[in-house]
Amino acid sequence: MTTGAVRPGDAADLGFAADVDRAQRGAAHGPDLEAILGAGARLLVHDGGYAVLDPGPVLLAATSPEAAAALLWAALGATDGVTTVPVLRAGQDWAVDVVHRAGLRLRPAGPLGRAGATAPMTTYLPHADVL
Repeated sequence: MTTGAVRPGDAADLGFAADVDRAQRGAAHGPDLEAILGAGARLLVHDGGYAVLDPGPVLLAATSPEAAAALLWAALGATDGVTTVPVLRAGQDWAVDVVHRAGLRLRPAGPLGRAGATAPMTTYLPHADVL
């Protein structure tokens, strides 16, 4: 189980984010994450993962469901106005619980395509453009 608070992140946290990415999706985002942040997105960091807000949560990777839920709650709390959680999949009960308890509406959407072997991604919410 992870402990610790969610805090604002910066460029010094990109190595940590890459480590979490490798564990959750099989590879680091590399320059994609830098580009997303360079375009104005915000980074939140927890000792068990990270989230990117633009303005709401657009990417989340964590090492445990507890850390993922803490990051998603923090991301939703840091968002002004209307927000969405763009991609939820089977096996992400932690995220469905947060979304439901936050009062957001769940609705079906199209498939998420992945090529090749990837990690299970159960505590990973992908960015719509960079999986």
